[in-house]
Amino acid sequence: HSHLHLSVTIVSCYRGYDMKGLRNRGREPAADTLPEHYTSRKKSSKYLLPMPSSHLIFLLCFLVSIFLITVFVEQQLPLPLQISDAEQYPDRFISERAMNHLMRLTDIGPRTAGSYENEVLAIKFFKEEIEGVLSTANPVHHVEVDIQKTSGAFPLTFLDGMTNVYRNVQNVIVRVSSQGVQSPFSLLLNCHFDTVSGSPGGSDDGASCAIMLEILQVITQSNQPLKHNLLLLFNGAEENLMQASHGFITQHKWAKEVRAFINLEACGAGGREILFQAGPNHPWIMQIYSETVPYPYASSLAQEIFQSGVIPGDTDFRIFRDFGHVSGLDFAWSKNGYVYHTKFDNVSQIPLGTLQRTGDNILALTLGLVNSDKMDDTDKYAAGNLVFFDFLGAFVFRWPEEVGFLINLCVIAMSAYCILYNMHVAHGRDVGHTVYMKQLVLSLCVVLACLLLTLLVNAVIAVLLSALSSAMSWFAHPVWIFFLYICPTLFVPMSVLLFVSKWQRPLVGSPWTLYQMYSDSYQLMWTLILLLCTLLHIRSGFIALLWIVFSSLENIICANLLRHWR
Repeated sequence: HSHLHLSVTIVSCYRGYDMKGLRNRGREPAADTLPEHYTSRKKSSKYLLPMPSSHLIFLLCFLVSIFLITVFVEQQLPLPLQISDAEQYPDRFISERAMNHLMRLTDIGPRTAGSYENEVLAIKFFKEEIEGVLSTANPVHHVEVDIQKTSGAFPLTFLDGMTNVYRNVQNVIVRVSSQGVQSPFSLLLNCHFDTVSGSPGGSDDGASCAIMLEILQVITQSNQPLKHNLLLLFNGAEENLMQASHGFITQHKWAKEVRAFINLEACGAGGREILFQAGPNHPWIMQIYSETVPYPYASSLAQEIFQSGVIPGDTDFRIFRDFGHVSGLDFAWSKNGYVYHTKFDNVSQIPLGTLQRTGDNILALTLGLVNSDKMDDTDKYAAGNLVFFDFLGAFVFRWPEEVGFLINLCVIAMSAYCILYNMHVAHGRDVGHTVYMKQLVLSLCVVLACLLLTLLVNAVIAVLLSALSSAMSWFAHPVWIFFLYICPTLFVPMSVLLFVSKWQRPLVGSPWTLYQMYSDSYQLMWTLILLLCTLLHIRSGFIALLWIVFSSLENIICANLLRHWR
């Protein structure tokens, strides 16, 4: 949509709306086609003419540069801490130590559930690593370790009529509590150590296991006792459709203590972990996330996309939610998705900065949740869902769904006012309300047609690539995405707008009115989308909300403060 909006702006500035340029070509514009203030203040220095092409190019280059710098800064990973830094930072996550755990785990090789590598060697690995960690534990902590073998069955909701049956799958569970008075409530931190066949599982989900082992070391070496218990579940059968997590949450003796959980997953390697599922309900968990993590990356849009079933995947989050009836957070890496579930998912794909970033976030979140007073009575804070999204990884915007309903209605009303105001201004330029409404509807149809035509053109390009045996050839060289898909996305709507606006221009007269008409058509489209999201309680409507807010603010500022500048 940003490409299409840019197309409207470029076309409007390029199509001979520079009055000086028209005169130079010997085509003095008629008075009735000029903006109202231009005819009344023709010689006023206050009124500035449309932007020259050189200025437009400079502005576009400046905006692109700002965008690229912002993306670069946002995606920078923190400086990883080495083992030599541990003495100086005893309460910090040490990524090098976590990497050592990961290398030893992946050295076992693929760990398919039921295999010798998974059921014997991996269990032996965790016993040895946990014993090594606990040998230096602070005596203020009481630590217990349990190896669970569990059997059971449960229905597969996404495969109607089928039942998932498992036998003797294994879990390694560590329970950390205060040596003094022990709490009856626990926070669950979950990962899985099994892999798909043929994959060493560096990111899925060996890295999460390494992060949890390092978190265990940092917490147990601290001299601060935990307010509530911490359960670390290393489950041994997730790839078989979440069998081990089901065995834990339905049968283990510590399962009934769980009041909230954090699930660590991966569908890629490296980069930033995204919070893509939260809840159900219990907005206090999301509140603690936004207050504690140093590098937030979260969106309720990602949650609704994943839970819609469009992405064919599932995690232990659903098992804890549906069978344990507890709420929590679900994290995953998604960068470099082409190594997911392949032999290339190895340690070399995971930079230390990624482990440091995820470790810093999950450690801070774990301490925030396990020491929260709200864990004492989670039912008291259960009501409601949140609309949430981060801003450039710096902080999180969040508000309750009920408040979002009121915000959406106010923004829809503000948008309607701006569109009606622009219609009134256009009427003052001899464009009747009826003509304006008809052309506004036509402009909206053109915008929607541009969207559909752009999708069609991109689909044709994709089909041609498949026919040439080059499907997803851009995956190895992402720069080709710009030429294959972004260029058509930009130039197809520009071509359509050039053609249609040439026909609309005589009916509308003023080029500014035509430009404002297309701007209003975009705003009307987003307003209708926001209205639909509000009625259907779709929290992802905040995307439309942001477009409308800034577009409406632009209208209000231009109408009241910059009336003589275009």
